[in-house]
Amino acid sequence: MYTNVLNLEESIDGNRIKQGDLSVMHYLLTDANSDDLQLEDKQAKVYLTDADGVKYIYDTTVKEKDGKYLCDVVIDTIIPAGTYTLEIWVDNTYCFPSDNKAKIRVESSVLGNAITKVDNNNLWKELTEYAVKNGYLKSEITETSNFEIGNTEPTDKTKIWIDTGVDK
Repeated sequence: MYTNVLNLEESIDGNRIKQGDLSVMHYLLTDANSDDLQLEDKQAKVYLTDADGVKYIYDTTVKEKDGKYLCDVVIDTIIPAGTYTLEIWVDNTYCFPSDNKAKIRVESSVLGNAITKVDNNNLWKELTEYAVKNGYLKSEITETSNFEIGNTEPTDKTKIWIDTGVDK
């Protein structure tokens, strides 16, 4: 049987929230080995992921309270409703929890009804298709053109770089 080394314990705040609600959720960062990881005042990044990848990142600082380490989580952006896996990385060293069992449920709200779901990986494709269709961009970008499309900056500084964040 596998057991976690690092764990997240939910406080009484719960783990279900409406889109746009700025309430604070508190999580206790624990170590099964009872090691003192000295996490107080360390920088932490909170990641909310779903099957498609990271949907939200929140920067925070670990606090110490009553001999326990506490991490506050606030979703300060309206994200799509759904269930997200929670991961907290402290000081780029420790990942809480050691499994994928910590979840946060974001429920739809009036504020969330106005957002449009955007898939960043397909955003460039959608924009170029729209630009070609409406005559803003020629339909072919060749190797000899002045455009370089991709996630790697061109060595030829005379080219216009369109950083897609993904490979061609």
